[in-house]
Amino acid sequence: MNNTKGQDKSTMLAIVRVAMLGGIVILGAVAIFLTKSGQVQPMADEILAPLRIAFVAILGIVVVTMFFFRKKRRALTTEDDPTTVNIIGWALGEAMAMFGAVILFLSGDLSYFFAGVVIMLVAFVFFPIPQE
Repeated sequence: MNNTKGQDKSTMLAIVRVAMLGGIVILGAVAIFLTKSGQVQPMADEILAPLRIAFVAILGIVVVTMFFFRKKRRALTTEDDPTTVNIIGWALGEAMAMFGAVILFLSGDLSYFFAGVVIMLVAFVFFPIPQE
């Protein structure tokens, strides 16, 4: 593979990761602003309880799936392109961060959002950008 082409691909993947993280940070900032300023009122706990349970259940599924794709990525040879596996891993982390942001919007509870962001950052570590 041409080294310049590999560097271009690495740059593109870095931009994708920054865009994913930037979108989540902006969404979280807006959610925090709206909930802390009182412009969005928290929903009743009866409505939020199933969402919180779903978050934990989906978190378990995402963690298992991330380990599966991490194992798949490690099994790739040097000639294989890990881009698709990386993007799937990053998307799993981003999904948890978005779900945490939804719970933040509905409840004002930051813990689910921060847990989602941590999972997203773990995905970035599990699925690094290949250096060619």
